[in-house]
Amino acid sequence: MITQHNENGSRERYAPGRMAGAGRADANAMVKEALVAYGVDVERVDEVLAQLGSGPVATAVGNGGLPAAVPARVGGASSSHMAHSPSGGVGATGEGGVALSDNARVIMAKRYLMKNEAGEPIEDEEGLFRRVAGAVAQGEQGEVRRLWARRFYEMMASLRFLPNSPTLVNAGAGGKGCLSACFVVSPDDNMDSIMQVATDAAMIEKWGGGIGFGFSRLRPRKDRIATTHGEACGPIAVMKLYSSVGATLTQGAFRLGAHMGQLHISHPDVRDFIHCKDADDTLQNFNISVQITDAFMRAVANGEDWTLYNPRDTGGGPVNEVAAVVPARELWQEICESAWKTGDPGVVFIDRVLETQPNPQMGDIQTSNPCGEEFLEDY
Repeated sequence: MITQHNENGSRERYAPGRMAGAGRADANAMVKEALVAYGVDVERVDEVLAQLGSGPVATAVGNGGLPAAVPARVGGASSSHMAHSPSGGVGATGEGGVALSDNARVIMAKRYLMKNEAGEPIEDEEGLFRRVAGAVAQGEQGEVRRLWARRFYEMMASLRFLPNSPTLVNAGAGGKGCLSACFVVSPDDNMDSIMQVATDAAMIEKWGGGIGFGFSRLRPRKDRIATTHGEACGPIAVMKLYSSVGATLTQGAFRLGAHMGQLHISHPDVRDFIHCKDADDTLQNFNISVQITDAFMRAVANGEDWTLYNPRDTGGGPVNEVAAVVPARELWQEICESAWKTGDPGVVFIDRVLETQPNPQMGDIQTSNPCGEEFLEDY
């Protein structure tokens, strides 16, 4: 039997029959009957099945043969019964509940549950999953929206799948924030761009996103600035600026800011970059990686020198002036020693990244997200 919980609090029980051993035609009919019992208009059943992305027979799985999106009690085995809220979310009767450990509930209450102005939770764990499921399902149409909300709730409540932290915090929270966790924002070689990236980073981190920064386009420290007759601060100083922005936002955000900084092995400040975390606690919310090329590794293997180039860009593209020539093995040894000492820097084989870039028409990839598994164009 299927127990249907209606919005007005009433319950209806429906017996579509057992799917086991049913032929294709019978199975199709039973799936359609189950959907009709769930509230899908008869005229739209085939359309709903198509929107779910499954054929009629393939859809007849889970819950004893019923579509996984249908709340069901089949053959004595039950799942948590759900009711639909007017907002499109789903509600729980409490039967079954959410299986979380005590530690998980503490973390949920501290970091993820919606709170009032006094900082007190205004939802429980089931309420959080209902809120998120209803919000994510808004991307679907018509009757399918309720079915996907149900499916997504069950995946989260059973801990088979959990979305990222920004989704748990921001989805269904009144339209505030975003659901993405990973961004790349790399500055160009001018003050307007450097400060705009700082502003963008602040807004991204406000809502829980992590950011990767590529610094290879910035001119080196002490390089000349024609407009002010001064000297450039260099990539490390810009990193510290962005790190301070992240530290400031951490005080009000729900989790620590996460940053990735990457610099090309041919940049004149690469030595400073390699050692910038050796004994400096101002960059502790930064992961850093040196972008290594095949040509550099060949120079290391062959004991050759390596040329560093100034990427200064005054509007006509990087000048790529020769800034220095250093032994490749010395740079490699310094990378290894600092990585052994502090865990940073990592290395990125940038040639592999660019060779496998799926959307080169979107521009150069300058860096990855903070965790390093996604190499992205600037957002």
